[in-house]
Amino acid sequence: MTVSGDSSFPPDSQAMSRVLTRAISRTYTLTSLSDGSSSTILVEEWRPVFDRLDLESDGKMDGQIPLERFAAILEGDPVWKESVPLTLKQRILQEVDLNHDGVIDYSEFLTLV
Repeated sequence: MTVSGDSSFPPDSQAMSRVLTRAISRTYTLTSLSDGSSSTILVEEWRPVFDRLDLESDGKMDGQIPLERFAAILEGDPVWKESVPLTLKQRILQEVDLNHDGVIDYSEFLTLV
């Protein structure tokens, strides 16, 4: 995966880097391992997906998805449920909540996708 629009900062400026890279319109270029094809997805295209998950998680769009509800939503997906090993699921769910506040916000969601 290639991320366009990211900037490099010294390690002590990681917080500033996250703020600036969120402000810059980024694109993700995903390359298929099977056939080599690629597609580009604008970061802004993920917002409606996040908003839908946010609304489904607790009935309100407040920009936060409770971690346990997010896990339950993922378990409803057949690919996640049947193809992702349990240890990997646990690791992903632990690492997606970057500030360990028990909810996933949009910036944390983007790190997952």
